[in-house]
Amino acid sequence: MEAGVDRYLSNLARMRDLTTADGARFLAVFQPLAQLHRHLGPGMSLDESNVLEGFHQRVLMKYRHDFEFHDLGNVFDQYYATIPVMTGDITDATVFVDDVHLYDPGNAIVARELSTIVGQLPSLGRMNGRPVTPGPTRGDGDKLDRRDKFR
Repeated sequence: MEAGVDRYLSNLARMRDLTTADGARFLAVFQPLAQLHRHLGPGMSLDESNVLEGFHQRVLMKYRHDFEFHDLGNVFDQYYATIPVMTGDITDATVFVDDVHLYDPGNAIVARELSTIVGQLPSLGRMNGRPVTPGPTRGDGDKLDRRDKFR
């Protein structure tokens, strides 16, 4: 497991180097995993090997704070007393479809968390030495309208 954790963190550091080389912001996010949550609803069968839990713990222990890292591994525990999981069929309340895949309510929470993280940006960064604009433009500085995509 140590070699896997070291490789994971090394790969994140490489991605940081590639991303920040031209002035962009790099952030890493540990995705939500059912096994890391304490408030899972009944009915989800999980891998009992604890490999993912051990991997997660080792990543947090070995992370040297040399890049921005956000742990969303158990993010749903703060939103639910009992996290809705798929038990036979997906419902509008389902968060986890399986150990790692989310349905709409889970995706919405992750999107909210990511938007909070990204919203902390002091600027949108730079690409190829030029400031990144908040949205696509036609080249003349006017913002594209949604309809412009289809013209």
